Amino acid sequence: MALVFALLNFAFLSWLVVRSIKTSSLTFFFWVGLLVPFGMPAIYDSIVAPIQSSPEVVFSAILYAIYLNIVVAATMFFVSHFVLSRNKSEYRFGRPLMGAKVSDNRSPAGVAEGAGPVNGWTREKPLAELISGRNIPQPFLRVLLVVQLVGFMLIALDISRATGKPFWHTYNMHWHIVAFEERGPFMTLGSYLSILGASLCTVAWLQRRWLFFFGSVLIAIMICLTTGARYLIIPALMPVIFVALVKKMEYKKLIGLTLVGFAMALLIYQIQTLRWLNDRRLVRLFDPEAVSFSLQRIKEAFGGGGGAGEFDLRFGYYFYFEHIPSEMPFANGQTYLRILMMPLPGFLVPGIKPRELTQVLCELRYGASSAEGSTDHPLFYGETWANSGLFGALIGIFWGTLFALLDWWFRKRHVCEQVLLLSPIAAFMVFLARGAVYSSSGFLFVGGAIGLLISGVWYRGFVKSAKRSTTLLVGTSASLRAKLGVRKTVGGRHVSGRVQ
Repeated sequence: MALVFALLNFAFLSWLVVRSIKTSSLTFFFWVGLLVPFGMPAIYDSIVAPIQSSPEVVFSAILYAIYLNIVVAATMFFVSHFVLSRNKSEYRFGRPLMGAKVSDNRSPAGVAEGAGPVNGWTREKPLAELISGRNIPQPFLRVLLVVQLVGFMLIALDISRATGKPFWHTYNMHWHIVAFEERGPFMTLGSYLSILGASLCTVAWLQRRWLFFFGSVLIAIMICLTTGARYLIIPALMPVIFVALVKKMEYKKLIGLTLVGFAMALLIYQIQTLRWLNDRRLVRLFDPEAVSFSLQRIKEAFGGGGGAGEFDLRFGYYFYFEHIPSEMPFANGQTYLRILMMPLPGFLVPGIKPRELTQVLCELRYGASSAEGSTDHPLFYGETWANSGLFGALIGIFWGTLFALLDWWFRKRHVCEQVLLLSPIAAFMVFLARGAVYSSSGFLFVGGAIGLLISGVWYRGFVKSAKRSTTLLVGTSASLRAKLGVRKTVGGRHVSGRVQ
């Protein structure tokens, strides 16, 4: 019976991924973040129960996962269908634009007769302007490159401040010392900027600017190796996969990009392996011995023998599903109270914010002495169960509503704003699926706010000045034509340009 429901869960998550691609929904990142570390391995767990958990626990955990998936997806459908879509031509979750021609062609010929704009665009495939990449100005690529490089420089500066060494001499130091123990504001700001600047990968791929693309990927990898924080590779590559699939959904392409996704997962494992070895130099990234070790860890995680990493997260979910509330009471929304207090600096109001729930969970699983300062991410399902148990439907309704609002709001943004926001939203969705709810909220709210600020400065500094220059040139040419009496053609008739 467990196998039947595991297959049902896998099929439902796969369907949600495909529908998010066809509707250009940002929840693609969230559903993939649940499908890969849980949807697929849970099938194996339903056949051969993990060493740490009983078959009954695995079966109940799969049922709870299906329950949450249905709540989130149904809430998204309801909010987008009945609350946000007041016009039948607007986007609705689970279906393309009604009466729309799904095309990247933005010419009037591709628009239905009498069709007005939808979300500021013509009736086209959602995010058509973004996925075409044609209307993203070339100077904006350089802005993204500067943002990513500044983020790297701030991170390197904070590491040098904390360790007393140049950052290139810290690749053999323990990554906790480098990235966490003496973490300062420069490190935090640099992380947000590097995530925002990683959007350069998506734009460069769309415009086939390969020097920018590979340069941005290399910077993202160097940031990961410098800090040991492997998550920074996600906002660089995940949006590229999303945009590629949305641009033209083909099952052959889906298979190819799935392989790219697994290569990205291997890269994430490899970075974690190198930080365990305390040797995070770039040359070690392709070291056969280290790669073999990473592949062995993935095999162990799939087989239920540990191995850590993304495929190991489900074991934490099984553990907390079994031991909460018998050994620890439900947190009663502790995570969400902490999110509400996010704007309050901890050093100004010590003791007011609730503890990070993932730290409390880590202490329950590994003991207070072993888990000091560490966190344990038990997927979105485990974090929701630890917060509210069967009342997780309320949390599912909250996130489903937020996802629908985020999709709706994102479509109304200018294309440059969409580019800047795509990477932090990807990081938010993937981390939320991982169970790092509080950290993911920081990517969405803080990273999003910084992205909007940068795009606002860009608009005022470049776009408006360009518009003023264009207006000035047009006005000057018109006045010259009038003074010189240049004849021009209007509607097939020759008219004088001289003012009578």
